[in-house]
Amino acid sequence: MFLNSLTKIELLSSDVSMEDILYKLFHSLDVRVQKEIAVKDKCRCSITRVKKTLKQISANELSKISLPDGSLDITCEFCKKTTKLIKKDLDSIRN
Repeated sequence: MFLNSLTKIELLSSDVSMEDILYKLFHSLDVRVQKEIAVKDKCRCSITRVKKTLKQISANELSKISLPDGSLDITCEFCKKTTKLIKKDLDSIRN
């Protein structure tokens, strides 16, 4: 609906700013472009946080998600870092 109000030339032109496109699409909604803020990708994952989270999972559930050797691979969905916990680590978490 909103995009129909723009021409292909407007969408693809380097002469038309993003602000102009936003204004044309949403001016009736009183949308304002805010100051640009740099996004920092600083993940706060740590082995301590992983262990704290795993403490809240029952031993039964933990065994269901463990690998056949009793270890567990945990991957942070933010930074994609994978931490491997061996069976001994998991046993110490439960105690």
